[in-house]
Amino acid sequence: SMMMGTHSRTVSTVAATDEVNLYAAFSKGFRIGGHNPIGNLTTPGCANALARFGLTDPASAAEFKSDQIKNVEAGIKSAFANGRVTANLTVFRVDWTDLQTTINLDQYDNGCGASFVGNAGAARINGVDAELHALLTDHLQVALSGQYADGKIVSVVAGSAGTVGAPLESAPKTQVTAGLEYKLQPRPEWNSTARLDYAYVGQRNLSNTNTPVDPNYQLPGYGEVNLRFATEHDGWEYTTYVTNLT
Repeated sequence: SMMMGTHSRTVSTVAATDEVNLYAAFSKGFRIGGHNPIGNLTTPGCANALARFGLTDPASAAEFKSDQIKNVEAGIKSAFANGRVTANLTVFRVDWTDLQTTINLDQYDNGCGASFVGNAGAARINGVDAELHALLTDHLQVALSGQYADGKIVSVVAGSAGTVGAPLESAPKTQVTAGLEYKLQPRPEWNSTARLDYAYVGQRNLSNTNTPVDPNYQLPGYGEVNLRFATEHDGWEYTTYVTNLT
């Protein structure tokens, strides 16, 4: 998330054929830093924990820096059958430096129950995105998309218990979505849409980026099925839906 930050993007596109475009993009952004309350970090236990983390002066934990991302991507965007079928494929690499992460100090000294936000190393994400949309008939549309993103810690700060090569926090490697949408007109001037969607999120690591991977902090993958029916008439829309059917 780049909330409360700045983002810039440069894109270059080339038409390979009338139906296929090739593109490359570079973007970068940052999430601004901030301040930590340090009153509870000056106790002997917390001062010792900070020293073991690599900070000899508790006041040095008062601020954390902005973190930075740089993203390079390239891909193919295509449309066939007069736009009834679109297919896109993207490969990307994200370099994320000065990671802002909450550091729990009790892992260094159990006499300290405090935590602070610090900049703890860097991560890299290599991935691929694919999506397909097809209008099978004038009424039925299908959509498929998937992403594989391998995010790993590539450096850690001095004094951190982090492990180079550990998975990035809360970042599943695989995500897949699929959907069917059917449009119908049950009565004149009544336009209706029925949708069935499925989404899958793979296993992910919930531990902090500065701590070793703990099996107790592994969130399993899950799938979710959603149903939705909407009908529109005379400026009003009526919708019924079920989220997480199973």
